[in-house]
Amino acid sequence: PDTEPLQIPWAALGNASLLSIFGLFMLGYFIKGTRRLMPSLRQGNAYYRSEYRALLDLLSEFGVYREYGETRERHAQRLESLSPNLAEVTRQHLARAMGSNRSLAPSDYRKLVNKARAELKANSHWLRRIWAYINPIGWLGTR
Repeated sequence: PDTEPLQIPWAALGNASLLSIFGLFMLGYFIKGTRRLMPSLRQGNAYYRSEYRALLDLLSEFGVYREYGETRERHAQRLESLSPNLAEVTRQHLARAMGSNRSLAPSDYRKLVNKARAELKANSHWLRRIWAYINPIGWLGTR
């Protein structure tokens, strides 16, 4: 019998692996972008929830996660030096989630969230800002 040694297509396996990794990165960026754009597509309570989630995603991209068992209020308090307005954003989010009629109008809430974002960026090292920008899976740490 004529037996040839087994030929492993290393080049094809390497290309498939690289393509898979690239696809996973693109999926991560797609989810990141979707979660960032979601507030502009939502209304009512869903708007407030998605806006708050987008801010928490940004915090996660910066490597600042809510610790296991940590309340949202305690998390905001802990990060006060990084983003002083985060505590008020959290209070407004929780008030809305609990059905309060005293929560801010969507435009005012958006301004408050934008202030918190600007503070976070202003109070962070430039390398951390770059990492937050290129990190495709920072949103995985959001709780």
